[in-house]
Amino acid sequence: MSAADGLHLLTFHGTVVCCDAEGRLVHRPLIAGPGAPPPATWRYCGGERLVSSPAGDGGAGPHAMPSSGFLVRPTAAARGRVHLQRASGYLRATPDGMLDCDVDLPQGWEEFRIISAADLGLLAHLLGHSWIIARTHTVVPAAEVHLLPEFRLRIGPLTADFSAGMPAVAEGAGAVPNRLLLFSEGWKIEELRLFRPLVYFTVFCRHPDHRQYLRMAVLSIRSFVLFHGPLAEFLLLTNMDREAVLAEVPGDLRARVHVAGSDVPATNIVDIFAQRYRIAGWDRAADYQPLLYVDTDILFNADISRALGRIALSPSIMVGEESWNPLRESESVGAKLFAADPFESPMTLGFNSGTIGIPNIADHRLHLRAIAEVIERYATLHGRASLHWFDQACANYVAAKIGGFDGRTLTPLIEHVGSSEAKPPSRTGIVHFWGLPDKVAAMEAFLAEFRAAAALSPTPRA
Repeated sequence: MSAADGLHLLTFHGTVVCCDAEGRLVHRPLIAGPGAPPPATWRYCGGERLVSSPAGDGGAGPHAMPSSGFLVRPTAAARGRVHLQRASGYLRATPDGMLDCDVDLPQGWEEFRIISAADLGLLAHLLGHSWIIARTHTVVPAAEVHLLPEFRLRIGPLTADFSAGMPAVAEGAGAVPNRLLLFSEGWKIEELRLFRPLVYFTVFCRHPDHRQYLRMAVLSIRSFVLFHGPLAEFLLLTNMDREAVLAEVPGDLRARVHVAGSDVPATNIVDIFAQRYRIAGWDRAADYQPLLYVDTDILFNADISRALGRIALSPSIMVGEESWNPLRESESVGAKLFAADPFESPMTLGFNSGTIGIPNIADHRLHLRAIAEVIERYATLHGRASLHWFDQACANYVAAKIGGFDGRTLTPLIEHVGSSEAKPPSRTGIVHFWGLPDKVAAMEAFLAEFRAAAALSPTPRA
């Protein structure tokens, strides 16, 4: 760390030195987001002296800090821990969240660790999200991620410390790391994956009657929340007015629902279908892992959090196979494209594009763009009415040709309902409504049944 770096202080208590509303130095739990107290920033001056940057008087009264800063003294145990000394004594963080400088003999409360702004940001990112332990597939909710006293970090069953440096290392240089390496006892390694699910829909209205698609999307969100609570956030990609969309979203859901506008012409059905593959164009898409696209005529009838974890860990985009649709025989899964471009592929069954599990945007942006490009280029050359199931046919063609898709893992979770009398035989997780004369009414009726079933018995986990 150079003298020009912005530096911060972690305390023995597992807190960070901050500036309170009165400009005093205090220490508080490390949290990210609005309302978090700003961490105090420090810099080296003259090699061994740490001063606040910019230098100030540190407030007034008994907890005032000197503008002249502190001498940095490594502790006897060292390992990155330091004492901070001035003429009157050593800096101490007391359990009540305050700091003073009146200690002659430094011990535990007088120990600090100096870390860079980048490392502090990474710690805040860790503490603010849920994670998956890749080796065991264990999902650790954010509530089980803590900075502990004595410079330790706990993530569910794992405990790491700062004995050999920063205990977590981010892969890549992204603003929101989705993969981390965690080191316990200084060197024992585990891989963590960010678990911040996003469920997204495309809602494009070509006619006032098509507002039913928005109503179905809201029912789908309702069903997900019924079985998962606040596990995920939701995105509606739409050509409708944002305020009009939010007006249809119940108040208890709005905090978790995002709306992204699109200028796709409402009459351009091919481009409308292609929007599910253009999710990377949303400026926040890379913040989430995994992403699950679902058609608006889908409900959830069980907890699929395990499946979401499998998507996040997968090297492939996950889709649901249609056992009745051989890839090279059915036009709905691309037979016309395969006839025009014959090639060998191990993929034999087609998949339905109504459910698409994307591990993350960073690793799969190219696959999604490939589908969107094939859709647009084929439509330009052959016309927008040349394929009846346009996006699904193109998606199957791309999957078979360049790979990177898993058609087996999600398939057991997906149930299809094709008539108003049909009932899902089991609580598989995802129910896709097909060909019903009034999908909204059918979905409302099934959602009422799901609520009743969930109230009577614990939800299964898919």
